[in-house]
Amino acid sequence: MTSLRSGVKLDLMKYPILIKKDLNFDNQIFEYDCGDLWLREDVSFRKDLEHCFDNDIKILFESLDKAPSMSDHIGKIKKYEWRMNYTIPYPEQIKELKPGQEYKIEKDNKHYTYPLKFENQELSILEDTIPFFPSEVLIKFIKKLENVEKLCFYTNIMKGFLNERANQDINAPDEDDYIAETVNNPHWSSGSRHPNDYTNLHVDKLKLIKKSIDSAIKLEFYMREETEEFFEDEGLI
Repeated sequence: MTSLRSGVKLDLMKYPILIKKDLNFDNQIFEYDCGDLWLREDVSFRKDLEHCFDNDIKILFESLDKAPSMSDHIGKIKKYEWRMNYTIPYPEQIKELKPGQEYKIEKDNKHYTYPLKFENQELSILEDTIPFFPSEVLIKFIKKLENVEKLCFYTNIMKGFLNERANQDINAPDEDDYIAETVNNPHWSSGSRHPNDYTNLHVDKLKLIKKSIDSAIKLEFYMREETEEFFEDEGLI
């Protein structure tokens, strides 16, 4: 008998399912069950992101003009999180599995990531969201946050055994490679970008965001040696 999660058979799940929604300005939450990466077929992380955004996140952002006045602290968002949950089998389990075969999900199989998270005056923004995030929508959202001091743009690293093993063992599999190759999701396509990707995809969008928000708000990026010089040259840091 096929297991159910979020009321949907695990092997039939096509897109993430919203399992928790709270619009309280003190702690807004959008949490998704994104299924199992062994049982879902050829999952694209960016398509999952776009599905969540188009069906739920964008609707909320577009309604911000209808919210109470932004003067003083009325109608300001104090805490916000968009969370996506996945389960992933570890190598020892996969050795015993046939394609599409279910397995016992344990604590270590649970992974999660936050495309957007605001707490302690810091907004963390997953870089993969920027290409499909309209500038005016993101700017409007930033202005709706209470006392935001920093925007942190980061690459996707899911919390779970993949990240834990990578921290403990330099020879542990790369998260994206493991999901794409070992768990058979060749279109997963998540992870860090080369500076040219910023130039070609969204550096102008980042500049517009920086120009449109409070100048006291700092921008911080995941940086390697080659990206730090790029961001400096573009006037983003």
